[in-house]
Amino acid sequence: MLSTFLTVALFLAPALQGALAEFAVSTPPELVQCGEGHVGWEPTTGPYNVFVVNPEDPCGEELAHLGETGDTWIDFPVTFAAGTNVQLYIEDATGDDAWSGAVTVGASSDGSCLEGGAAAAADDSSPTHAPTPSVAPIGAANAAGNPLGNAASSVRQINTPLMALGAIAAFVAVAL
Repeated sequence: MLSTFLTVALFLAPALQGALAEFAVSTPPELVQCGEGHVGWEPTTGPYNVFVVNPEDPCGEELAHLGETGDTWIDFPVTFAAGTNVQLYIEDATGDDAWSGAVTVGASSDGSCLEGGAAAAADDSSPTHAPTPSVAPIGAANAAGNPLGNAASSVRQINTPLMALGAIAAFVAVAL
C-alpha cells in the first residue's frame, strides 16, 4: 500500500506543480497605433518581465521588451503600426509564464511613434514597428484598479484543467 501511495505521489507531483504554476493574463480589448496600452495579470512571484511577441510565432524572437516590473500590470506605448498582430508574454521571477490573447493594433492618425513618423502611418501596406524603449509603470493612479481589467477578456491556459483531470484519472487508475 505504501509503495502504491509513493508511486501515485511521484506521478502526480509534476502534474499538480504544472497545474498550479500558471497564471492568467488579461488580453487588452484594443491597442491603437501610437496610443497607450495596458495589460494586467494575476500575482505570482515578481518581478515580472513583459514582452511583445508575434502570435504566429510566440516562442520566436520577441518584438519588444516592455521592461521589468514588480507590479501586476504595466502601461506601455504602442509603437506598432496599425494592422500588426501582437501578443503579450509575461514571465515571473520563478520562470513561470503566461500569455495574453492575440490583438490586432488599431488604426490612428498619429504616426509619430513609427519610423518615418506620419508618413509611415499613411502606408499600411507593410506593418512595421519602431524599437520600443524599456518602460516602467507610470504613476500610482492605477494601483488600486483591477489589474486584470475586464474579467471576461482574461485568458487562462487550457492545459491547467487538463493536467488536473489527468492527474485525477491517473490516481483513480492506480488506486484500482
